Amino acid sequence: MKTHHFETKTEASDFPLRELERRKKLRAFMKKGLALPPDELKEALYKNYSPDAIMVP
Repeated sequence: MKTHHFETKTEASDFPLRELERRKKLRAFMKKGLALPPDELKEALYKNYSPDAIMVP
């Protein structure tokens, strides 16, 4: 409990359950994606968006 700074046993037991649920939702999202066709996905980004520009060398 001290390692993760939980104040109660309830918090300590609730955290792993919430984490499992979060990971399950994340896996489902990563599998499904945004469900947008490629042309709509391109339109959803800023016009001058470049992932390379935000990379830290």
